[in-house]
Amino acid sequence: MSSLSNDGRASMVVPDNVLFDSGAGTDIRKILLEDFNLDTILRLPIGTFTPYSAGVKANVIFFSKPGPTKDIWIYDLRTNTNKITKKDKISEEHFKEFVSLYKNRKETERFKKFTIDEIRKRDYNLDILWLKDKNLDSGEYEEPEVILESIKESEEKVIDEIDNIMGMITNGNSNSKK
Repeated sequence: MSSLSNDGRASMVVPDNVLFDSGAGTDIRKILLEDFNLDTILRLPIGTFTPYSAGVKANVIFFSKPGPTKDIWIYDLRTNTNKITKKDKISEEHFKEFVSLYKNRKETERFKKFTIDEIRKRDYNLDILWLKDKNLDSGEYEEPEVILESIKESEEKVIDEIDNIMGMITNGNSNSKK
């Protein structure tokens, strides 16, 4: 941010916690909002960085210098959007609507404008959610037994791997399981 020239524009990918962490996170957001013009936040679908960081929730922030910020536009490409996977990769098609709305600044169900006063009332918390996640209301949850079995299988794999590492430490690499 500090290397941005006056009248410069930038975008940056940031993890979700940058939008809401307290302490130093709040201080950074205040600087971003007071010294820069944070004009847009694009909430990326979960899995955008698959296979590198499959479950990471990330955002792209768009800002310019100088500030201060008056309004922030947020486009939620995450809620009610399929998770990005190795099989279902992110594509240009995912961003078509965002690009159009970004240029025209037209408010829609996914693209909302928030004033700096609204943000200040939230103590500079930028993790703003307004879309109702249809998956949470669908009742499409796995049965508790299925969830528990999946957890048990994962734990067993972890225990096997710990046993393998302990064997390597105790007996050297030649006696380890593969």
